[in-house]
Amino acid sequence: MGDGPPRALVEELLTRWKLTKLRTVIVEGSFDQRLLRLIQRESHCSKTLRDLDVWGIDSIDVPAACVQKHGLRGTGAKQRVIAFAREVESAALQDGFRGLVDKDIDLFVGINLQSASLLYTDHGCMDAYLWTTEVLQRLVIQFKCEGRVRTALEVQALFDSVVGSCADIAAARIASAQHPEWNMTIHHSDKALIVEKTKINVDLMKYVEQCQPIKGSLDAAKALVTDVRSKLDKLSLMNVLNGHDLLWVLVYALRAFTSSTRRSVDEETVASSMVAFGVMNDELTNAPMFQSLVEWASPSGV
Repeated sequence: MGDGPPRALVEELLTRWKLTKLRTVIVEGSFDQRLLRLIQRESHCSKTLRDLDVWGIDSIDVPAACVQKHGLRGTGAKQRVIAFAREVESAALQDGFRGLVDKDIDLFVGINLQSASLLYTDHGCMDAYLWTTEVLQRLVIQFKCEGRVRTALEVQALFDSVVGSCADIAAARIASAQHPEWNMTIHHSDKALIVEKTKINVDLMKYVEQCQPIKGSLDAAKALVTDVRSKLDKLSLMNVLNGHDLLWVLVYALRAFTSSTRRSVDEETVASSMVAFGVMNDELTNAPMFQSLVEWASPSGV
């Protein structure tokens, strides 16, 4: 984890709840923690949500042995949040804690880890709560893309194409998860992206080729990715949205449409703007995950 302030022990947080009755939300990373804290500062945020204490899992000492005890693979942030939630449930203290983790592609590969003290995001990831056509319209203006993306219909077309492109990559992620023996490398390569008018698309077969499945698996990988992608079209594509893919595709599109210099459109600036614009959405906390937090923290739902 590196140097820094000492991390709290799981037992310390459990004792803290017993003494203070301060309900705590545990999230995967510093971005998620910052996002929730910013939402808590908005006037549209209910007092129930505002009073929750938000911790990033890196602030808590969840040893590898604890993660493995609960049958989880790896020791990443998501696995540690889940392990913490299991510890809470083992101690019958789920009234005091909720873990929040990205849905990712779990449900599409037969994994469902949601439980009494663990919530999935409504979409594929936490970042997706910020992704609306209104936010995109603001980004178009900020990054001087109005010369190419002029109307509400064109903004909607760009929005839909970004989501569709992320779904293309998600199809490859799902195929890779279903067949780890293929050793596919899911990465970001501009060579597979195509800009057409006010839309951005992925050349999916070229993308699969760039994922470089092991020798003899390319045709099988292409066939499975094509099949998975067709099935995703029957669902809400936001369910498989990956925040890293979203930012990559969005930055590429904004750079293609901007009348300013391409270097002025970088991932850090775009990500910061998405957060600033997204938290202002007064409908944001009406999403089911946030409502579940309200119901848990306030039985009356106030």
